[in-house]
Amino acid sequence: MIERISYDKNGIEDLKDIIEEDLYKYSCEGLRTLMMTKRNISKEEFEQFQNIYSHLQESSNPNKEEKLYQLYDAME
Repeated sequence: MIERISYDKNGIEDLKDIIEEDLYKYSCEGLRTLMMTKRNISKEEFEQFQNIYSHLQESSNPNKEEKLYQLYDAME
């Protein structure tokens, strides 16, 4: 998941290296970490997601779970 983060938007130089170094230190100490991120989405993007999600939820497609995971992945 850390590969998906856009580090250049925050204005902090070498942020990816700083985060990876901190995570490595924490893991060496046996600590678990949870990272959370957020992004703003447009109304249109949400409506498109909601439309596809609703159709998949109502679907009897045998690949429904896989398609939902792909949808979640695309939204991330």
